[in-house]
Amino acid sequence: MAAQAKQPRLSFFQTDILALARTSDKLAATIFVERNFHLSTVVDLWGLFPSFCKRPSDLKSALPPLTITLARALEDDRYPQLVVRC
Repeated sequence: MAAQAKQPRLSFFQTDILALARTSDKLAATIFVERNFHLSTVVDLWGLFPSFCKRPSDLKSALPPLTITLARALEDDRYPQLVVRC
């Protein structure tokens, strides 16, 4: 019997994953020697976002509060890697 995968929750991405990204972003601003590492960590954490968008169980409740954060992230000049250019 195969195990069924659980549906992702956008709220988990918003509360837990983005909390880690915010911590790394703050560290990038304060620890110059490790700046590139922390900036890269932020991009890697945001890279998880598409996985949370595959049929999330809480789309209706979690997406509206997340939209402001998404817009800000896409406009942040420090992270051009977050915007896919065609």
